[in-house]
Amino acid sequence: MFVDLFESPLDVDWSTEGDELIHHMWLILHERIPMTGHSYLQHPPTESEPYFYFGYRPASDVLISELALVPQRDGKIRAFVGVTNPDQIPSQVQPWAEALIEATGRLSAGHPNHHWFAIVGPIGDRARGAQVLTSGGSVGGMTVHPATSVYLDAKDPSPFPRLSGFTYHVSFPVVVEGWSRGYDWSTASESAAADLTRLCALLSLAFGACWRLRDAPDERDEPIPAPRSRFGSEVFPEVDGNWAHEEVSFPDWADKAWDALLCQPPLGIALHAYHQGLDMMEAFPSYALLAFVGAIEGIGAMSEPLRRCDCCPNCSINIGSSRRFRRALRLVLSRKGADELSDVYDYRSRTAHEGRLHGDELSRGTSGGARVFTPWPASDTFRHQTVWKMRDAAGKLLLHYLA
Repeated sequence: MFVDLFESPLDVDWSTEGDELIHHMWLILHERIPMTGHSYLQHPPTESEPYFYFGYRPASDVLISELALVPQRDGKIRAFVGVTNPDQIPSQVQPWAEALIEATGRLSAGHPNHHWFAIVGPIGDRARGAQVLTSGGSVGGMTVHPATSVYLDAKDPSPFPRLSGFTYHVSFPVVVEGWSRGYDWSTASESAAADLTRLCALLSLAFGACWRLRDAPDERDEPIPAPRSRFGSEVFPEVDGNWAHEEVSFPDWADKAWDALLCQPPLGIALHAYHQGLDMMEAFPSYALLAFVGAIEGIGAMSEPLRRCDCCPNCSINIGSSRRFRRALRLVLSRKGADELSDVYDYRSRTAHEGRLHGDELSRGTSGGARVFTPWPASDTFRHQTVWKMRDAAGKLLLHYLA
């Protein structure tokens, strides 16, 4: 049987406060009731109970009842306690009622600050060697520490995959320290992860290489030293300190850029599109081009919105994408350079509207070789010229606004 806990539904916005309320409720119950844990289950309607409800049950010899939260038609939720017989009502109802009332009061309290560490860094080989952050900095409430160790990892994806072996590359992990608010670490980690993603995108733009999150944010007082490799010394050679590398410094314009990204959302959208393009260049060049073009178009939209086609009174098509794409390019390229990239806009359209692939996505594993008289395939030109030119243009345009 179910006992109604309160005369009216709890005054809670369940879409924004529901999970936090349950979090506080369990903390309170764990302080007052002996229990080893708790469980949660969604109960679909049945013949005997023709309604849907969320069930919460403690692992306890003292509190042996179940809390049932039943959604109402008006969007509110009523709270009930399930017991097996009426004699249990006095001992089983009061702990739930008191915990929910106190948990509701805690919703108005501020959220604690959680201290965390994470590791970021660039991935993959570069002609000038692995990037090493020699001087750190701070941005967005985070402290970015200089790189102090080397890390060896398998190159993935490899253009020539082999089950019997792999290519390894070297990188120099960068420790990031920060604080994030949340009623628990799971909620605080959401803002930490968002800040780290924006940081990686910003460093990728500054250094011209794809920086990624290498070790997810973890709540702790001190950082854990980065390992030497993913697989151990029996797989990778010992680090001898003679790796080719490129020294980079934390950009002095990072604070200005961070503020601009927060104040002008289109810039943030364009930066993340650019970052995703960098991440896709190796495996998905056609969609990398789409991301770079999208970043340029997004920035162009800040000054020139699309306009409605006037071919007839009933037309609902918006036009002007290619026009604002060209106008945005002219901010950082000569007319000739902008015209050349405008000519490849058709690549973007065929990928976006037809799913057409223009790179070597359909011929992975080709060993290649020297060519003197035989022309290189169009897919090779697309990967090494078209995509790179669009990448550079998108990067220059973002730097024009952020740096």
